[in-house]
Amino acid sequence: MSLFDDLKKGLYNRKVQQNEAANTTRQAMRFADAKNIGILFVATLEENRKAALAYQQEVKKLKKKVTLLGYWDAKEIPADLPFIAYGNQAIGWDKTPNAKKAPEVIEFIAQPFDLLIAYHLDECLPLEYIAGASQAKLRVAPYRAETTAPYDFMIPAKNLPSFAHLLLSALDKMNK
Repeated sequence: MSLFDDLKKGLYNRKVQQNEAANTTRQAMRFADAKNIGILFVATLEENRKAALAYQQEVKKLKKKVTLLGYWDAKEIPADLPFIAYGNQAIGWDKTPNAKKAPEVIEFIAQPFDLLIAYHLDECLPLEYIAGASQAKLRVAPYRAETTAPYDFMIPAKNLPSFAHLLLSALDKMNK
């Protein structure tokens, strides 16, 4: 890693730590008790978009309000997406959202979700930052050894469908 990359990563980590220090109080909760859910995902690949949209519909059937935020790893984002999306034009060189270029991301961060789900298997710094800054009561993700800081609860999973299944099961056992 170059000195410049180290500097970017260090600044990014500092911003994440500052967000966590100023963040809302976390609390464990059962999935059944969550009414307002935010889902973060990498939208660049079509299979990820389809999986996130299908998961959104599955959760909506359970009478939950669900908001999707997709990160598009490119400068240009297609028009008319059925979810909030932002791309590289809206983030700084340190991989954090620019408030002037991504007001929808800042609004997403400020929403007091009962549950925030990171619906992606691989590390994605722009989404990890949002998870850390989120005002959600509980933040969950698939387990990744390199990225544990922004999450309150992580579940080992090999793919997104198994993560979704394990998430429902694990959260329903909380607070019993």
